[in-house]
Amino acid sequence: MVSLYKELIVRDVARQLEASPLTIVAQHRGLTVADLESLRRALDGAGAEVLVLKQRLAKLACRQSGQESLADAIAGQIALVFGEEAGAITKALADFAKGNEGKFSLLGGMVEGRFLDTAGLVALAALPSRAELLAMVVGAIQGPIAGLVRTLAAVPTGLVRALDAVARKKQEQSG
Repeated sequence: MVSLYKELIVRDVARQLEASPLTIVAQHRGLTVADLESLRRALDGAGAEVLVLKQRLAKLACRQSGQESLADAIAGQIALVFGEEAGAITKALADFAKGNEGKFSLLGGMVEGRFLDTAGLVALAALPSRAELLAMVVGAIQGPIAGLVRTLAAVPTGLVRALDAVARKKQEQSG
């Protein structure tokens, strides 16, 4: 039987699972407290929260929130990561996993109500971030506009040069 304290934890985590647009399950083995703090600092920049939780309580919370596929992904010592910006968070987690191979791995996650396995999370981490995509869009829009401005500016410049050449020629002929 689960104690009242644990029931409250499960209920709170289940609410967080329901409210969060992004939840990732990661497995950690042999990470020190300093390693986990490093992970938390890396994820703070991406606007994410890390919750280290016992496997059994995490599975109960997932089932209570109706996220069975996420509950099935839970194995070993786990950390739940909650946030909104999927690209930045998965990038930070993938980078941390590369630096801590064998100690930290992604197991799966829910992104906007859809389950992604490890391969899906790695693919998501490889995509450009929202800021990078916006910069690409601005660059794509700016390029043709700048070309048009240069072309339009070249027409009067050419006309002025031609008129100047005609004026010089007339001045030479009269002078």
